[in-house]
Amino acid sequence: PPKDAAARVAWIARMIERFVASSGADRDAVIKKLAVADEHGDCTGPLVAYLPRNPNNTTLLLAIIRGLGRDGLMHAAPAIAAQLTHKNKSVRSNAAVSLEYIGCGDKQVLAALRKLAAKERDTAIANHAYRALGRCGSKDAKVRALLLKRAISVKSEYASYGPCFGLAYFKGDEKAVRGVEKLLKKIGVPGGGGAFGATNAVKRSLVSWTLANIGGEKSAEFVR
Repeated sequence: PPKDAAARVAWIARMIERFVASSGADRDAVIKKLAVADEHGDCTGPLVAYLPRNPNNTTLLLAIIRGLGRDGLMHAAPAIAAQLTHKNKSVRSNAAVSLEYIGCGDKQVLAALRKLAAKERDTAIANHAYRALGRCGSKDAKVRALLLKRAISVKSEYASYGPCFGLAYFKGDEKAVRGVEKLLKKIGVPGGGGAFGATNAVKRSLVSWTLANIGGEKSAEFVR
């Protein structure tokens, strides 16, 4: 885009016209250009305006949601968070993943993710929501407590993936470290079924990975 303010506005308008007229890979390319060029929402604002206007056009919704799932695109986050209640699973799933990439800690975004995580019946989508909560709420004590509670209480190994990945975003957080250590201690040594069929063997590996990513000073001693 040109540096001149008036020329930039005209460029954005032309790109939006191309967005409306195109489809498939061409439309994805236009969305990417706008996302990369965005400054304080001037390029993404016109795109997110199409989300509430086209609730039944899942192809269009997915194209926008995926295209705007870029680190730091904070202005797009609230509109994407609004899609977490969509009836289509793919829309909800991609909205959660895009919010994880964006990393927006807005209270509205966190509330929407918590609501999805609590009500979602599809384990894969719930995992996406918990991962996004970890990235977006890595400075939030309530999010940390929720992820720890979920990681400790859930019985399914698969259902623990999201909370554990979410906790990995809490870099250097001592309370997160102590909570994950508590979880590892609770899991204990996997027993029964051999090396690859042991109960909680996969979860133990995942939780160990989470602990390594958080990186507390006392963790090495605990693991030894």
